[in-house]
Amino acid sequence: MTRGKRQEQIHVFSSSDFQVQIDYSDSSISSDEPLMKYRVTREDANSNDYNLTVIVPQTVESSFTAKIVLSHPFTKVRRVLPVQFNFELEQPVTSAKP
Repeated sequence: MTRGKRQEQIHVFSSSDFQVQIDYSDSSISSDEPLMKYRVTREDANSNDYNLTVIVPQTVESSFTAKIVLSHPFTKVRRVLPVQFNFELEQPVTSAKP
């Protein structure tokens, strides 16, 4: 994510609700305010499809790295998603395809 693109949506398939934690231990920034906020929504009441929306607030003006940890309360399975926010970039860098 970058200064110009502060929101990402991640699609998650899960048999039931899951827990979300954000780990900033890799980041050198300390802040009283969260560096990221998130929202989990379900596609519909009978679906196993969820949308995890991650947002970096406009008040964050420094680059940082973090990990989003998704954990399932019944199976104890954990998924770790690395996150990098680069304040210096206005738009994400895209790789050129050969």
